[in-house]
Amino acid sequence: MTYTIKTKDNRPAGDWIIIAEDENGNSFYGNFDTEPTDADVQKVAEQRAADRIVSEKLQAEEAARLAEEAEEE
Repeated sequence: MTYTIKTKDNRPAGDWIIIAEDENGNSFYGNFDTEPTDADVQKVAEQRAADRIVSEKLQAEEAARLAEEAEEE
């Protein structure tokens, strides 16, 4: 999925808030220190997706560990 910036807002603080959308209509919201390009948005979106996968895996492992401990008691 490739994100394309739909709106950019340069805030008074100097940062940029963007809204991007992919070809499936999924939205991405982000805050950048400098004016972002579509490639910058894509990179951040991919990193967030990877982080979410890792987080979900860690949560599943923790749930399994807690269930195993509960069975031992």
